[in-house]
Amino acid sequence: MGTVTLTNQNNPIGTKVVKIQAPNNSADANFTGSSGTLFMLQLDNTANSSASYFKMCNATSATVGTTVPDLVIMIPPSAKRVMVMPLGIAFSAGFTAFCVTAGGTAGTTSPSSAVVVYAIIG
Repeated sequence: MGTVTLTNQNNPIGTKVVKIQAPNNSADANFTGSSGTLFMLQLDNTANSSASYFKMCNATSATVGTTVPDLVIMIPPSAKRVMVMPLGIAFSAGFTAFCVTAGGTAGTTSPSSAVVVYAIIG
């Protein structure tokens, strides 16, 4: 499980900035403690020479390798990705996330080095 830092914001786009340091094959369950809308992700995979897959579930918990993710983002090797969703993606149950080395539902292997994720959530 990664280390999660949550910062509340007074901003019309999002009310929380979340930093997930080193998400891995142990799900960070409902890391905001509530439902909400995802507006932005910054994913840093520069420490890895292989692609990593950041996955999010609209759920209060998930079983890595079994629970079907609602969002899967491939981060190329040695790269950063920023994704902005101007209208947002609603998560009605909660935000659960993890990061592995395979896309789709399967895959239970953590990236070899830390991936860092920032999210803006309203």
